[in-house]
Amino acid sequence: MSSSAVSRARAVLQKLRAGPAARGAIEVLPRMADLIVQGRKTILVKATRFSVDKCSFTLATQHALHGTLVLGAPEEILLGKLRETRASHGLSDSEIALLWPKAAKFWAYPITSFT
Repeated sequence: MSSSAVSRARAVLQKLRAGPAARGAIEVLPRMADLIVQGRKTILVKATRFSVDKCSFTLATQHALHGTLVLGAPEEILLGKLRETRASHGLSDSEIALLWPKAAKFWAYPITSFT
């Protein structure tokens, strides 16, 4: 990832601190949005837990809206399992390290629908 991509990723993370349920939107990096739209990303990974009960979220990148996500109940996973499930979430080791440098546990939210 380039330094500008890292800066954008950190800016996205700061926006997410308010919690997706509070905003009704989940902002992701453009590459992640593309994987969701293509149906190749079936798990959304975050370092914090948030409520998904009876919620749908607008999937957004910095410059575009992509559709509506419904997420299932989160599963707490550790870094080792996160690496094992790479095909489901699409994050590389370097992206994980850049996005969450100190995190040891994560929350995996299954994408139950995208329209």
